[in-house]
Amino acid sequence: MIPLRDENATSYVPIATILIITANIAVFAYQAYFGPRGFERYVFQLGLVPSALTGSAPLLGPRPMIAPWLTVGTSMFMHGGLMHLLMNMWFLWIFGDNIECALGRGRFLVFYLLCGIGAALVHAALTPTST
Repeated sequence: MIPLRDENATSYVPIATILIITANIAVFAYQAYFGPRGFERYVFQLGLVPSALTGSAPLLGPRPMIAPWLTVGTSMFMHGGLMHLLMNMWFLWIFGDNIECALGRGRFLVFYLLCGIGAALVHAALTPTST
């Protein structure tokens, strides 16, 4: 079931949520600009590849353009396709405004980044040889 909206209306303008959504869309548009091969190259170079992070298996794609540990942060702005982006941004829009309203903009940004870093580390821990 895909939610269409939440029932917790606020008069709060979710600036941080809007900025995060804008950043995600901008990164996706930049990737898409380079066509399918360029798109894939950026996924390998800026997305989290657990085997690159853990050094447990040889890489199958291009080498990361940044240190593998930095992809823990960049990966949270990478999406594998348009539907992936749309669904993630839809859920962020529906729930992010309420969380931002409760935490405040600064703490919400920290929460967003910590959740993204935590998700990347759990992914790498559960699939350390994934290429």
